[in-house]
Amino acid sequence: MAGGKNNTERIETLENQAANMSARIDVFDTQLKAITELLKKCSDATQGHDTKITIVEQQLLIVDLKDVVAKIGSTREELIAIRKDIETIQNWKAEQKREKDEAARRWWSFGPNIAAAFVSGFIAIFGVLLSVVLTYYINHPK
Repeated sequence: MAGGKNNTERIETLENQAANMSARIDVFDTQLKAITELLKKCSDATQGHDTKITIVEQQLLIVDLKDVVAKIGSTREELIAIRKDIETIQNWKAEQKREKDEAARRWWSFGPNIAAAFVSGFIAIFGVLLSVVLTYYINHPK
């Protein structure tokens, strides 16, 4: 026999341990019944609050939706204003391009006039020089 105990002592030890476990289980059963009764009382007390909480949540959702609709409206107005600003800037840009093209066209319109002035000036100078040379050869005694 291991541990110096005979079978009777071992059986008595096991019976004591079983009785001890049974008493502990009885205590847990009592606590479990108390918790179940408390849960039932709390469930009865909060039974009507579920619908009230749902109604409050729905009202909060409606209020949130109203805020969202208001924000969407203000955002829409801002987008319309931004679109108008963009159109104004595009019109201004197109006008600036037209003015630049017009200025370039005006600048190049002087080109033929300046060229004609140089050519006519060259012809005039050539004519004057030719007349001076011819006058000199004609009037020069030989």
